[in-house]
Parts: sequence; structure tokens; C-alpha cells
Amino acid sequence: MKKFIVCFLISFVCFSIPALAKSQSGIVCVLPISATAVIDEMSGAAPSAVGQPLPRYQVQIGHQAKQPVDHQVIKVFALPLAGRHLVKIFADNQLSHSFYFRFSDFPAAQVLYLSMSEIGYQTWTLRAAPSKKQACV
Repeated sequence: MKKFIVCFLISFVCFSIPALAKSQSGIVCVLPISATAVIDEMSGAAPSAVGQPLPRYQVQIGHQAKQPVDHQVIKVFALPLAGRHLVKIFADNQLSHSFYFRFSDFPAAQVLYLSMSEIGYQTWTLRAAPSKKQACV
């Protein structure tokens, strides 16, 4: 009986810890930029740049490696739900934007979308995913 209890406890711990760790982390999905997107006149760029292709963007969240933003979704996993996270956005390897966020700023959200508006001011936005099922599809 003792061996059974010990085996049960070991099994419980082995299966519970990964599940607990998973539930304590969030995901940021960096949405792709269209291949045909160009610099918009409302972006604040010089008039000579309007209509030119967008710069090559990279995103870095926390201490993770920079990820190029292209035409595919990027998933950034295992960000702790507690604490604040630094997001850095680079345009042609130059720091363009940076900001902090907390998952607690988005009530009940463990999945966030980071995207750039391709028309108008071409700003970066972080928002809660519409549903947990749409995590980085």
C-alpha cells in the first residue's frame, strides 16, 4: 500500500507541475504584415517615402531573441502571466517602438495579439485575442 501511495504521489507531481506551469504563462501572437503593404502618407514619414515598401520589422519580447515579422504568424510562448514585459519593435534593425505590458491589463486574457495597422498611422497595437481557440491560428 505504501508503494502505491508513493507511486501515486510521484505521478501526481509529475503530471501536475507541467500543467500548473502552462496555466501560469501567456502567449503573444505577432500577426503577419501583408507582402503588399507600403508606407502610408498618414504614417508621418517623409513625402519621398510614401508608397515605398515597409521596413523589415523585428519584434523582441523580454529576453527572447528578436523575431522577424513577415507574412507568417509568430508565436511567443511561456511569458509569465505575472509581472511586466518589455516589447521592442525594430525597423531595419533600428529600435522603432518600445513599451511595457502586463497580462493583467487584459482581463482574463492569456493570449494577446500584437499587430501593425497597415493603413493610416501604421501603429503597433497589443490586444486580447478574440477567443482562446484563436491562439495564433
